[in-house]
Amino acid sequence: MKMKTKKIFKPGGQQMLDVSYIPPQLPHREEQIKLLIDALTLISEVPSETFFPPLLYGPTGTGKTSSMKLAAEKIKKEVKRKMVLHYVHVPCSVFTKSYSVVQRISEEITSAPVRGLGGEELLSMVFGELETRDEYLLLVLDDVDELIKRDRGRLLFMVTRLEEGHGKRRLFPVFVMRNWRILNVTPPAVRSKITGLRIEFEPYTKEELVSIVKQRLKLAFQPDVVSSNAVRQISFNSAVLGGGDARYALALLHGSGFVALKTGSKKIGVEHIREAQQVFDRRVPHGVLDRVDRSSLVILMAVAKGFKDESDVHSFSIRKIYECYLDVSQKLEEKVGSRNEVADKIEEFIDSSILYRDDGRIVLPSISALDLYEKLVELVYK
Repeated sequence: MKMKTKKIFKPGGQQMLDVSYIPPQLPHREEQIKLLIDALTLISEVPSETFFPPLLYGPTGTGKTSSMKLAAEKIKKEVKRKMVLHYVHVPCSVFTKSYSVVQRISEEITSAPVRGLGGEELLSMVFGELETRDEYLLLVLDDVDELIKRDRGRLLFMVTRLEEGHGKRRLFPVFVMRNWRILNVTPPAVRSKITGLRIEFEPYTKEELVSIVKQRLKLAFQPDVVSSNAVRQISFNSAVLGGGDARYALALLHGSGFVALKTGSKKIGVEHIREAQQVFDRRVPHGVLDRVDRSSLVILMAVAKGFKDESDVHSFSIRKIYECYLDVSQKLEEKVGSRNEVADKIEEFIDSSILYRDDGRIVLPSISALDLYEKLVELVYK
């Protein structure tokens, strides 16, 4: 397997597809990173003045965490000569309780024993340690949505009011969440503390995902291993089925590499993407084909055969599908329907999410064309 892996992936390439890997540049997030850096630059300019915590929001896989880490890295370099700035990034999806979050913060700043101390006492101890050493803390609470639901913003309130009565600001919090409206469940006293810049991260478009996938495949795969149509398929699936989630695209790209290895292929094509998709996130309901009439099965069989025979094609025109349909109908000695009738049936398959449309052409995104064809042959000849 190692020999085969070497032919598909670069040495260490699979790590470049892991969600924990942050590339030097994030395509299509330059504006958000600049806004964030501008907001955080105030840390070195006015550490004793009021700081309004920035808030990053958007769906999963839209670059919030990666943008934050790139911005923090830049800010740390910029302030290095002026101050000691610690950077603590707490994923609240892992540390799911307020106290465990506070513990995580204290572990990064102080080695003092924490047993028996409450959350506010721990935070005060952290602040005291920073004050004693004349140091500062950039604190990122990531994925705080569920935590806010549980504690109604109590942790956010403790973090944002820590400086009250101390004079000089030592702690600079940033909040990352999927939906900023979750703040509406918190008391007004909490919301009044979170009035900083709000930076939106929208889902990636199909076109944006193309450049993201291309960037990662250059890092992860040997040259010319992934076809251009495979890139289109991954980007389409991730935009339409994955909701514009870049993590979804990377998981699909990674999975398709293993499908290619399993089948002994030296290149990754569209059919490998479909096979990875049906394992990773199957979208065709089981049993849906059992309720389809014979004439419709023959049409879908023609579609599946077309994609099976041309395994690295991303999409077909209705004209191409009708040509495949005429060929299959002739071999089965079936009554031939008109092109309009075939187009109407294709629309029904689109409505049932077996087929999709991309720029007016028909796509089979979430099931292997070979598997679908074999299933249809079984049903047609039953």
